[in-house]
Amino acid sequence: MSTGLSKKTSTEWIRYKDGLWIPHRKRTYLYWFKFLQEAEHSAEHKVKWNQYKGWGGSNAVLGMKFDEWWNDRWKDLFGVEGKGVPQSKQKYPLTTTQPKTEALRMSLLVYQCRNTPPDLTERDRGKDMKPFPRRGGKTLAIARKVIQIEKRKATPLFQIDPDSGAEDGRIENEVQSSVGRYLRRAKKIIENVCEGNVP
Repeated sequence: MSTGLSKKTSTEWIRYKDGLWIPHRKRTYLYWFKFLQEAEHSAEHKVKWNQYKGWGGSNAVLGMKFDEWWNDRWKDLFGVEGKGVPQSKQKYPLTTTQPKTEALRMSLLVYQCRNTPPDLTERDRGKDMKPFPRRGGKTLAIARKVIQIEKRKATPLFQIDPDSGAEDGRIENEVQSSVGRYLRRAKKIIENVCEGNVP
């Protein structure tokens, strides 16, 4: 028997606590919070805190752990009384009804590793062998750093490993492309977060 709800609608909403619902999983809000922290730390961005009434401002977002912040504020900021409340009635809706949390997580991780020093290779410069950045050294170094972090969690970031030894360079190109895509996405998310929107 049909419930009258589409599969999309029935899986979006989470009955959370105290009889209230949240439109998305808590994890989605965690990434919003973390991107907001990154934006506030950035010298290149300016968070419009007037778009974040009730969030506690810079001091709360930078000074609290997410779970503590969430427990203090989720009801007021994200909780609603019924499933399927339209975005226009939500206090802080996401800009999409189906956020890709894994893409948010990967974008955040790549962004956090963006200052990884580039891989170096030794090149003969006349009398000396001197280290110079390799072609693609920065993006490959970021990939290696992220893979190293992810292996600790037994969840590799990329299905492809830049150290697999592919002779044709295809693997390196795919990794560089993936890192560049995640980095661009992260920068766009940070711009949106500064304006009060995510993702």
